[in-house]
Amino acid sequence: MLCFSGSAASAQPLANAGYPNVDRQLEVAPGDTIQLLSRMLLDGGPAMRLPGRRLEFHYTTRIPASDSVQRIAEADRAAQFFGAEAIDAGVRRLSIGICDTKACAERRHPPAMWFMYERTATGWRRARS
Repeated sequence: MLCFSGSAASAQPLANAGYPNVDRQLEVAPGDTIQLLSRMLLDGGPAMRLPGRRLEFHYTTRIPASDSVQRIAEADRAAQFFGAEAIDAGVRRLSIGICDTKACAERRHPPAMWFMYERTATGWRRARS
């Protein structure tokens, strides 16, 4: 697990100047803790592949990079966990990026794994990975 300096206090606003803009531990399911690094509301301008607003989360995990099956399962659990916040923000899509490096946490490099979720009548469904 990566360690970054910063406050692990309460959640930060959706948009903040620095990265990571959250940096706090969250339990997304019993026994499954992640380190949330950033949370951003993207407005969905014309350059985005899928139009419309979405809520984006980046986090680190204790699951090794070599265990992609468990990382995918954890991202699915995280999508359900973050789903209520996405609904409150008025978005139908959320994305989750799993960071393995400080450069990713600072948004200088892309996440090691990235998932897009769409809201359904029964929860959140992975749309693409």
